[in-house]
Amino acid sequence: IQQNKEDSPQRQNSDGDDGTMTSVFDLPDDINIPLNDDNDDSCDGDDDYVDDDDEHDHCQTMNDGTNDNNNDTVKKLAEIIRDKTRGNSFAVIQFLRLLERSGHFDFNETEREWRVLRLEEISRLDPISETVSDLVAETLKQGDPQRRIALMVAASFGVSEFDVSTIVHAVKAVHGLGGVGDNNIIVYGSSYQEVEEGEEEEDPYVVRKRINEMSKHLSEAALEGYVFETSPGKFRFAHDRIRESSYSLLPPGDARKEVHLKVGRQLRLWADTQSELGLFQSGFTKESLLLHATKQLNAGADLIFDDWELIDLVDLNYQAAELAARRTAFFSAIEYLQMGILLLGVEAGWMNQFDRTLKFHVALARMQYCCGLLDECWDTSEAVIQNGKCFADKSRVYRTRILCLMHNNLLSDGLNLTLDVFHFMGEPMPRRFVMFHVVREFLKARKFLNRTSDEGLLALPVVHDENIETQFDFLQQLAEIGFLMSRVDYLLLSSLRCVTLIAEKGKYPRSFVATQLWAWAVKGQMCEFDEAMHYGMLSNTLAERQKDSIPGVVARMFAHFYSYVHHWKRPPRESLRANSDAFQTMWNHGDVDTVLLEAVMYLNHLFAAGEPLQKVLA
Repeated sequence: IQQNKEDSPQRQNSDGDDGTMTSVFDLPDDINIPLNDDNDDSCDGDDDYVDDDDEHDHCQTMNDGTNDNNNDTVKKLAEIIRDKTRGNSFAVIQFLRLLERSGHFDFNETEREWRVLRLEEISRLDPISETVSDLVAETLKQGDPQRRIALMVAASFGVSEFDVSTIVHAVKAVHGLGGVGDNNIIVYGSSYQEVEEGEEEEDPYVVRKRINEMSKHLSEAALEGYVFETSPGKFRFAHDRIRESSYSLLPPGDARKEVHLKVGRQLRLWADTQSELGLFQSGFTKESLLLHATKQLNAGADLIFDDWELIDLVDLNYQAAELAARRTAFFSAIEYLQMGILLLGVEAGWMNQFDRTLKFHVALARMQYCCGLLDECWDTSEAVIQNGKCFADKSRVYRTRILCLMHNNLLSDGLNLTLDVFHFMGEPMPRRFVMFHVVREFLKARKFLNRTSDEGLLALPVVHDENIETQFDFLQQLAEIGFLMSRVDYLLLSSLRCVTLIAEKGKYPRSFVATQLWAWAVKGQMCEFDEAMHYGMLSNTLAERQKDSIPGVVARMFAHFYSYVHHWKRPPRESLRANSDAFQTMWNHGDVDTVLLEAVMYLNHLFAAGEPLQKVLA
């Protein structure tokens, strides 16, 4: 195994595995596909197998430049390595390092080549494919203590990637925890961690000094193949097994929980200090610190006995869940919400912390629906219905329940539940003779719009009423169910009711949707295209005024107008750019499901405009 002398100390990096409204939980109703967690780093290194032939070929490449007498030795070594590691690339590297440290390899200065010694002893060694994590942990314990501490604290975050600044502040929290068990794994007192007399702990110079020292330790770890630097100041574990091995060095039981708790408190304090001073660095945000601090505090929550600190941790979990939901990391959001409910008490929370418990359950039901956990969603919403004090407490989980029924194609049950909800609100909708009510609502809507000029409608003050918004939400759901069931009567009734809601209650923020429905579902179907175009343009004007507050809803309305109404009076090509911009806006605001569901509508628009369609392979 020939190698230049100056290259011999260098070690290869192992082949690691690479692999985030009124409320953020008011997500688009049509989300029902489970999404992967953007913070999930649970890839399994054991899956990195290569077949026997490939492994033999890789080992055979070590034979380059050797004489014929060494060929047999290299081949036998390759076969032994394959048997001991089962072809796992990470295990191969760790096994070779073990052989080097134990003296089974010897570098001949005269011949300038590596020699394999005691081949028979190597063949009698135990396989390490199942114990490779223990091997890495033992190697870390024998290495530099400060590097070991840095990797242990980084592993406690539960993610593969970490930054130097976070590790520097987190390591301070483990001061004084030495002598735990027989490992004596937590030591403190390195020069970069000590604060000299007269220096403030948060002095920028001291912090920079610590960061530079920590970067050196992590760079040494990178040379050893434990981590690699993804960008300046950011590192990633080279393999999940290394992270697991580093984490296993933390003391077990309550001592480990104490480490998590102290690190979480330190990060929380640092985040608050940085936020007050506005010192967050570029690419480093309070949100990332919040997630790290919340995870650490959750891991040590059993050791928190102060009620106020527990309530603070509950609120932290809700903030973390909101942040995860914004990043479409719905499974992570579920974990934070479930932890918050556990801290509040599954039963006691409803009596002692009703508002918080209600908020957590409503959000949890929504996230469970978004992840396709429909049975769990139904159980969570049932808890809200049983413990809620009024309809306002239950309205959002009713919406989620209706979506669950629609997802399971139980449209009749969804329709009945929707009509029940209108009864609970005191705004009953008919179950029989629906077309009679459609005619009545049509006459009321037409009378209101005929006597109200465009200027008068635009001049109406916007009324912010939660009851109106709730009623409008359920009217939209009724319209969707009517469309899916081919119940034109309920589709028309809900569209007309949205218009008469303006006449009865006033202009609400989403009134532009009502006038858009009047243009499309009523005037368009009656072939009154001039009137349809008129009210469609009026809707655009109303929507422009709400573009900053509800941009996603406005973009969806624009896409509807340019796809269904505009072409009745103008050539389809004129609205291509506007329609494309509307779809892009929906995409940018996270309304991905609507974009995908309405893709056919956009393709029809392109086809009607004479644009060539290119086949895209998914």
